[in-house]
Amino acid sequence: MVRSGGEGRFWIVTREGARLLDLAVPLGPDTFPPPPIIDRSGRAYLLLPGEVLALDATGEIAWREKVEGTLFATLTADGTLVAAVGPNVLAFDAEGKQRILATVADDALRTPPVLDARGRLYVSSEHHLYCLNTAPRLR
Repeated sequence: MVRSGGEGRFWIVTREGARLLDLAVPLGPDTFPPPPIIDRSGRAYLLLPGEVLALDATGEIAWREKVEGTLFATLTADGTLVAAVGPNVLAFDAEGKQRILATVADDALRTPPVLDARGRLYVSSEHHLYCLNTAPRLR
């Protein structure tokens, strides 16, 4: 992700620096999104203000989903995008369908979720670390 001429852009470039994709993305002047998350197939997930955008390996938009708040996300071994958004932990499947895995009351999550080998999901807010058992719903 880059800023070019005051707007946000997402570029895919070759090792030699040739630009394969130049996509405008909505970024406010004080917005600094995290780097894209890339899965094994080459799909890129862009965590933008208020939405998740999934691009396939050719740069075509696979899906985009609106969300309420700032996203902090990671990929699981099976390719599920798991995101902390406000008080919710969401899972996005390959088609972009989202479901709520967990909700924490009266708190805003601030880190990407981490899934351990036993299926426990760890995520934190500014003041708390949560350990959530979401394994049955992830699979």
